[in-house]
Amino acid sequence: MSNPDISPVGFGGTDHPRSTLEWRRNVWWLLLGATLILVGVAGLVLFVEKMTDGEATVEGDRVAQGRVAALSGAAASPARFVVETAGPYTVWLDAGDVVAGRSRDLVVAAAHCTTTFADGMTSTFRGAVQGASVEFGVLATIGTFTAPPGAVEVACRSELFGSPVSRQRLEIERDFSVTNGGPNVGGLLFAALFVAIPAFIFGLAAVARGWTGSLRRRSPTERVG
Repeated sequence: MSNPDISPVGFGGTDHPRSTLEWRRNVWWLLLGATLILVGVAGLVLFVEKMTDGEATVEGDRVAQGRVAALSGAAASPARFVVETAGPYTVWLDAGDVVAGRSRDLVVAAAHCTTTFADGMTSTFRGAVQGASVEFGVLATIGTFTAPPGAVEVACRSELFGSPVSRQRLEIERDFSVTNGGPNVGGLLFAALFVAIPAFIFGLAAVARGWTGSLRRRSPTERVG
């Protein structure tokens, strides 16, 4: 039994019926934390889902398909299509035969493409100068170009890149696809991931803060004794 002449002190005394303070959880912090956690989980699920289904997205936007010629081989089949409205297009390399990592980066960097338009003008681009390649499963971007209305032909081949030891990987023909629009979905997904992770972390912190609660003064009617 407690001594009625002694007033409880410290955090441990908040459960005493005669204590003037009580420890109460903060509902608003708990609600905020739960909301942030849900946002974080939703963002992470979206990122994983879209990265998994990215190949299907590319296939759905494909307007033409061709072959990347081998380093020492003859010219391969180009991709041909007709543009109705001027706009950007993206070329994707199917690097399914190469394990993701430095080997795949090499194959993508060595790919060189030439685009010929209806007016006879041409543009060239290669994987090595696109900045960062966007990857979805076995697909990786070689580059983008803007096409005017009319017939378009895209021809690609592997050119020597890196050390001579890597030459063997470039002596293989590979498929490539042309899709309508830029590969912006990759940037949007990583932006979602950039938001989701901090939201999840701050959500956990907010729940912990709300569950811990804070001290508040009891009203006289709440005290006993």
